[in-house]
Order: sequence, then structure tokens, then C-alpha cells
Amino acid sequence: MAPSPEDERFIDFASKDFGFLVKDFGFTATPDTVCGVGLSFTKHSLPLEVSLGWYKGEVDLEFQVLLENRVFRPYISRWFNLGEIVHHMDPSVMTNALKERPPLPRWALSAEDAHCFLEYHAMLVQKFCLPILNGDFAVLEAITWERRKEWGQTEEERYGKLGQEKIQQ
Repeated sequence: MAPSPEDERFIDFASKDFGFLVKDFGFTATPDTVCGVGLSFTKHSLPLEVSLGWYKGEVDLEFQVLLENRVFRPYISRWFNLGEIVHHMDPSVMTNALKERPPLPRWALSAEDAHCFLEYHAMLVQKFCLPILNGDFAVLEAITWERRKEWGQTEEERYGKLGQEKIQQ
């Protein structure tokens, strides 16, 4: 199915806002209209894909490691969202980034709304994800090990005993 004019505008905005991935880092952009609309950036010399998607009023940006080794394994951890990466690097950085965030619409209901999110995400990627774009996956590996540690815990260890904690009002 051919993308709608609104979908085409989203792809144009995404191509412009994330053009630095192609120009500065050698990624290739590929439009995706399977579920909603999106744009994927892949670097063939680096096992990494950066995906942008716009679906049901939300704009998502995710990093996917296209590598299988002892750290990055199927169904365990190959997908990472931007907020998770920035928060892992320094939780206060994410708090400050949210405070400094420009006014964004509540929902991305039009390509113009989505464009606001794309610009903000592009700024965060350029500010915090340059090592990843250059092939340093240390942050992604650390996130993966933290996930595995958490997944190895019981529900009780993860969330505490139900009914044991008092809700603060």
C-alpha cells in the first residue's frame, strides 16, 4: 500500500532531521510503511539500525543491534529506546533534558506534530548517542546486563512484597 501524503511528509521530516546519520555516519535510509509509517537507518559496516516510527499519535525512536554474540542475543536484548540510553548514561541528564525540552504536543496527530518530536529526538541523539553511532556499544551492553540481572530476580525481589508496603499519600 502506498503511503498517504501525510505519511510522506513524516518521512520527509524524518529524512531531514536525521540526515546527519546519512551525511556524517554513513547510514542508509529506508522508508517503512508496514505498521504506521517509519524510516530506518542502517549502517552496513556497523551492526546497528536506528528506527523512527509514527503510529497512533506517538513517535518512537529505537536502536537495534544487528549482532548476535554473548551479550546481544535474540529475544533477550537487541532493542533500546532513546530515553533508556540517555537515562543509563546519567539519570540527571535525562531529568535535565526533560526540563529543557521545548513545548511538544501531547500527541503526534499530524506530520507537523510528529516533526516537533523528531527535532527533539534528533537533538538528543546528536548530544548523547555519538559513541553508539561510531560503533561503541558499551552503554548498550551495560543496559543488557542490567536487564538480565533484573529479569533473573523474582517478582518479589523486583517489586517488593505485595501488601507489605504502605502507599504514600
